[in-house]
Amino acid sequence: MTFIRNLFAKNEHKLFVLFDQAIVSGSNFIIGILIARFLGIEQFGVYGFIYLIYLLCLGLQQAFFIIPMYSLGPAYSETSKEKYLYNLMIIQIFFAVLISIISLFSLTVIPIRISPEIYELRFVIALTVGVILLQDFIRRSFLFRGFFKLVIMLDSIAYIFQMISLVLVYNLGDFNLEICLKILGLSMLVSVAYGLFVMSHLKFKIPVIKDIFIKHWRFSKWLLARSILTYSSGNFFIIVGGSILGPVAIGAIKMGQNLQGLMNVIFLAIENHVPIVSAYLYRDKGKQALYTYLKRTTLKSLLICISLGVSIVVFSSWLISNLYGDDYREYAYVLIVFAVVNLIVCITMPLRFALRTFEKTKPLFFATVLSAIFGFLLAYPLIETFQMQGLLSGLIISQLIGMCYLFYAVYKSKSNLALSA
Repeated sequence: MTFIRNLFAKNEHKLFVLFDQAIVSGSNFIIGILIARFLGIEQFGVYGFIYLIYLLCLGLQQAFFIIPMYSLGPAYSETSKEKYLYNLMIIQIFFAVLISIISLFSLTVIPIRISPEIYELRFVIALTVGVILLQDFIRRSFLFRGFFKLVIMLDSIAYIFQMISLVLVYNLGDFNLEICLKILGLSMLVSVAYGLFVMSHLKFKIPVIKDIFIKHWRFSKWLLARSILTYSSGNFFIIVGGSILGPVAIGAIKMGQNLQGLMNVIFLAIENHVPIVSAYLYRDKGKQALYTYLKRTTLKSLLICISLGVSIVVFSSWLISNLYGDDYREYAYVLIVFAVVNLIVCITMPLRFALRTFEKTKPLFFATVLSAIFGFLLAYPLIETFQMQGLLSGLIISQLIGMCYLFYAVYKSKSNLALSA
């Protein structure tokens, strides 16, 4: 018992982060299965497209709020850190409202060929975007401050409430895509209400808000552009695929992402823990300690990624039949593609962390530019010619292009730092 207590005390931070990500990713995994079974593959494809809208907005938030907070936040003293986070929260609230308005306007004026339901549900989608952004920021800020129990409560409210509501409403016999989105929005709203209640003593000053906004803008301007281009590279293939092949193709892709997305428990835990540790290591012990730490972390995550990916592929037919239903079984090969994508992401993550720690975010932008150019030029002809196989090949190639460029950028940064040392 003493050994277990010592082990827990030594790894408390990691265990809490991993447990929270298990709640989030595990719940998303179950929610994805429930929605896929309740809606059917075609409606699930429409939901998958709407989910891409959420991902675009979360990507912008990640670039402007989360990544700078994790990289710049450790430089603040303990007394000034709270002031920094509370003022950043005010900016976040305005951002969430603005993104909701932009989403509503875009879905109103831009014709979307995949399904007319997206236009009909534009108000629900726009409102849901806002609460998803707020919930994500609150949980990330709690993680940054080490409020692990609050994070677990926040995410339990959001995701467990959502799962229970989906099952209850479906069993009442009145379930459709609109109700599904409303349940998602309501669960996030309850979670946000709890988070704001905990942060009820928010204090802010306009000059401080302006100073923080400028700092985040200087840090993240390349990351914001990269976020948009990231959406336009990998997700562009999915959007074009949906336009050409129909929502069923997006439903199959979403199914593959959901099953292989079990690895997100590890990826998200790494994203919430490793950048913060990297920043402190580089500041206190230098570049060599940083590289050693990143190599060790990468080897561990690769071992998990390969083991999990192979296991899912081996049991793909059984998993799809029992979890999603026989309608999805013919798309079992999609799981192989996302196992490869996860492997590339796993290799790429420490490269991104190293560049962000060095505050060299421009290479992250250019890596995405190359992937986006590939997508813009070849997505349509690849999918038109090779159908689903062209879509999946494009997803892998765009990831490989970005990875190769980041290897070059990190090698170049490492050489420059050695010369300046």
